[in-house]
Amino acid sequence: LRRRLGKRDMPPSVETERPAEGESAAAGATIDGCVPPAAREVSAVRRLNRVQYASAVRDVFGMEIAMRARLPRDEIGEGFDTTADTLVLPPLLLERYLIAAEEIAAELVPPAGPAEPIVVPPERLERRGQGHTRDGLAWLWTQGALTASFEVKRAGRYRITLEAAAQQAGPDMARLAFLLDGAVVREHEVHATPDKPMTITWEGTLAAGERRAGARFLNDFFDPNAGERANRDRNLAVGFVRIEGPLDAPASSPFLERANAIAGAGSTARRLGRVAAAFGEELFRRPLGEAERDALVRTAREASQPAERPAQRTRGREPRKAADTEIAALAKETEWRDGLRILVTALLVDPRFLLRIEKPCKPGEASRALDGNEIASRLSFFLWSSVPDAELRQAARAGELYSSEGVRAHARRMLRDPRARSLSQRFAPQWLGIDGLEYRQMDPKVYPGLDAEVLASMRLETERLFDAVVRGEQPVRAIITARETEIDAALARIYGLEAPAAGRVERRAMHEARPGGVLGPASVLLATSNPPRTSPVKRGKWVLAALLDEAPPPPPPGVPQLPETKGARHG
Repeated sequence: LRRRLGKRDMPPSVETERPAEGESAAAGATIDGCVPPAAREVSAVRRLNRVQYASAVRDVFGMEIAMRARLPRDEIGEGFDTTADTLVLPPLLLERYLIAAEEIAAELVPPAGPAEPIVVPPERLERRGQGHTRDGLAWLWTQGALTASFEVKRAGRYRITLEAAAQQAGPDMARLAFLLDGAVVREHEVHATPDKPMTITWEGTLAAGERRAGARFLNDFFDPNAGERANRDRNLAVGFVRIEGPLDAPASSPFLERANAIAGAGSTARRLGRVAAAFGEELFRRPLGEAERDALVRTAREASQPAERPAQRTRGREPRKAADTEIAALAKETEWRDGLRILVTALLVDPRFLLRIEKPCKPGEASRALDGNEIASRLSFFLWSSVPDAELRQAARAGELYSSEGVRAHARRMLRDPRARSLSQRFAPQWLGIDGLEYRQMDPKVYPGLDAEVLASMRLETERLFDAVVRGEQPVRAIITARETEIDAALARIYGLEAPAAGRVERRAMHEARPGGVLGPASVLLATSNPPRTSPVKRGKWVLAALLDEAPPPPPPGVPQLPETKGARHG
């Protein structure tokens, strides 16, 4: 209200009764007297959007993750996905954060040994062919296949065992083909009976992903005229399918190696405490207190306590010391990795990570100075869309960010970092209204050849110009005056310019009829158009809102849309 009064656009100019300029100024002064301007700024709580979340995981844990499938798209407020009012945290989203944290932790901390075997019972086998399931066996009466689907989470060496039996008939024994992902690995004669099934085992290397294993019945036989009733029909049965592995050495990861180096020696609790303090400081953007660290360790220890296991038996009179030592070492490593996995999960769902919170003013105060950690957090999330690095956190502790010179020095350093591309990749597309341009569906009859790859090239052209300005390679006025652009072969064809070699991006002079800077690239022209035609109205509104910060008011009621067909637009 106060801003509208100052700009004299409320009440609207079309109203016949409007306050005089002096009355508007008096009303503004009254508001200022009741609520001082400095007191109107309320400390906001901002949730990390999914880009910031992914960037933080990348920078802290060294892991690139695709968040589009894990978290929903963030709401847009005033054109941006960083607006505090829209970054809420409903219970359903918190549940999605928990699932994502568990998946990330599982990738960062692989198991210490083979996972629990996957056992697919006969009831869950997929059947192709006629048959039924009875007495713990899935039967095939005709030639067909019985297969089990399972997920390999880590590539490695695996053992697959299936249980088989047969009802014999005819001159030959029943035969099956062992199937792996639809391919025949080997063939077997099945001589076992349903009361004493046989096991068939395959061992080898599997890649990560969804896999299938099972058996195909190769030689069905049926002779209703056979003398003995039991010798008329040959059938194949499969019991369980069991998958064990990985059988090779325990997997590691860059994060696990770094965590082991930070943890050092000592008890599991002490080691987890050192890791919690180190990674907690990075994720929470400030040092952790002792009580905070101990609470995280307690959570990790309580949630990862192993179930009671039976004592290991040894054969003979003398214990197998080597085997016992190996079992004890595996148990200790399992305890460490399970605790570390829970600790990572707890850090990634902690409100101190998910929310950016700045302390409110004290009662009676209209404003307060930000502390060093808050300044560092603002700098890093604006310039990098990520958490502060070690150098910026050290500057916050040393008080270097309380002066404009210190902030300026670190901002220059951060802009030289590749992470500063976040400004051109996130801020610029949202400011210019071209975010998500590559996902637009274009009418191929109106725009032939305008696929997602070309649309992405359009967006990248505009991002490169903005990035050059941010890094000081071009002056600020280049945003609207630049007469050169960096394009690939796809855009060169659209602009009618000499095309660079395939896969290369080169600088080209713009066509003289094209407006300079961001006023003429295909990305902005497309974003400010209607699907079948251009729109001068949208482009005028875009110039007012994006470039001049003077967005026009909504159109008055009763004004129809322009007709879409070419004939109806004539004149």
